[in-house]
Amino acid sequence: MTGTSFIPIMVAIIVVVKRRILINRFRDTNTTTAYTAKTPEELNFSRRLSFNKLFIHNIIVEVGGKYYLDEQRLIEYRSKRIMILIPVLIILILLILLDVFLTK
Repeated sequence: MTGTSFIPIMVAIIVVVKRRILINRFRDTNTTTAYTAKTPEELNFSRRLSFNKLFIHNIIVEVGGKYYLDEQRLIEYRSKRIMILIPVLIILILLILLDVFLTK
């Protein structure tokens, strides 16, 4: 496995960290219901990639120009992602093991 680039891994880590920061901003300001929804200015963030991804999946919900984090949808989203990720990781591990045994 020579010549492997770590750039995609670094990009993925950055995306995950930025998403975590955004989610924590909603939690830290208790913006988790329609009643406590706030504007992007109040939350001090811009609508970028992390925001849009969460918004598209209805994890961040808009009500009257304000936004809040739907914790239940976040839990459901993470559960679905894990169910997809586990088989992918198993296949990757098997491919790596196969490559190791075939190159000996």
